[in-house]
Amino acid sequence: MGEYDNLGRVSKQSFLASTIFFFIVAVISVTIHFSIRYRYIRLRIQNEFTLDDGFLLLGLVFLIIAFSLLFTFIDAMYLSEAFVYGGPSFSERAPSNWMQTIFDFQKMRTVTMCCLWCSIICVKMSLLFFFKKLIDKLPRMMLYWKITLAANVVVSVYVLLKYLLVCPYYYNLKALQCNRGYLAERIFATTIAQIVADVLSDLMIVVIPLFIIWKIQASWMQKAALIFSLCLTIIFVGVTIVRSIGLMVENETIDAVWAAYWLFITAELGIIMASGISFRSFFITARRMSESYPSFELRSGAISRKPSLAQHP
Repeated sequence: MGEYDNLGRVSKQSFLASTIFFFIVAVISVTIHFSIRYRYIRLRIQNEFTLDDGFLLLGLVFLIIAFSLLFTFIDAMYLSEAFVYGGPSFSERAPSNWMQTIFDFQKMRTVTMCCLWCSIICVKMSLLFFFKKLIDKLPRMMLYWKITLAANVVVSVYVLLKYLLVCPYYYNLKALQCNRGYLAERIFATTIAQIVADVLSDLMIVVIPLFIIWKIQASWMQKAALIFSLCLTIIFVGVTIVRSIGLMVENETIDAVWAAYWLFITAELGIIMASGISFRSFFITARRMSESYPSFELRSGAISRKPSLAQHP
């Protein structure tokens, strides 16, 4: 272990241990998700590979790419952290090639952060297109779905541009200023705007399943199970907020390790959330029954289904 691997708020050992753990859980979750949906559920209901499945799989691919890239720059990232926490004396004992190492790190970090964000985007799209199949006969909810989709696309484009353009200096001395000074203030301001927009877009997505829970006739046990599953979304939002709170350290410097660590955790939790078995099997069951009894009516803002799910044998 390097002399600067324990500097900062997240040590290198803790970074790797926790991200590897959640990465393994994410891969296992997606594997179980597809195994159950196609071996036990899809084959009995519908055989086509749907958009929500495609986005989930693509999200995992982006996460795998980002996780692979992490091992190419994690040492350089902690070297960069040493300049923040190691004090002025650290520059005297830094490796002779530290500047080139930092330049390489800036480039690889940008690519990795973009991949992580693409993974998060895919999670959002997977959930949205999954919910779309459940509300496609409800005009008002479909309008809300389109607004939510548009909002998430706008936020996603903004974040990708932010990573690419807010400090676009590679193999340039200005790259050394990306985490401190006026450039750090710019990154912090744009990141806070990103997180606020991200949280709001997440909450817009949450409204759709909450609407379904409230309106569809189902047992309270089913609703309770779904509400419990939605707690994962609240955790997802909470992790995003934690990432923003610790982004700036006392000397007005961006903590690159903190930002990267919590973005990895966010992406991994997102994949786990999107592939949750209990979360989706409830809706698949509801969809199967609605296809058997496809009569929907909107009366006084409520949904009536004939016959109800609770009455179905």
